[in-house]
Amino acid sequence: MAKKKHYDDDDGRVIANMNIEGMPGYTPDRTEAKASKEPLDLTRLLNQLLAEQADAIAAAPVTVVANLPDHECPLNNDGTKLYRVFANLLENALRYSLEGSRIFLSLRDAKWTDGRSVWRVTVKNTSREYIDFTAEV
Repeated sequence: MAKKKHYDDDDGRVIANMNIEGMPGYTPDRTEAKASKEPLDLTRLLNQLLAEQADAIAAAPVTVVANLPDHECPLNNDGTKLYRVFANLLENALRYSLEGSRIFLSLRDAKWTDGRSVWRVTVKNTSREYIDFTAEV
């Protein structure tokens, strides 16, 4: 029989949560999963994602434009979980983008306001045609 865990929320109410560890088919939820940080190359991870999703990208009625650096982008993180995050973003972009639109996947170096370096990954969807927003005189 499964044990019950009780948690208090911010209002002091008791919330019951079933602990079903050890039961067949049990998979931990996001709050229980532990991240194992390891050195990885973010450029390689995103290139791998694009390679593994090549069939879905080819079948989608959109154009995927990747702007990834040619150099290594080192990062300490859980590669499996991070891959799933980016795979989910790409899958959603492929699924919900309008036909003929473009999906851009980019990776670049950015800076925090305190000067620390970070990697910025962007997944964005734009229209099919290039739009020039310069003001007409």
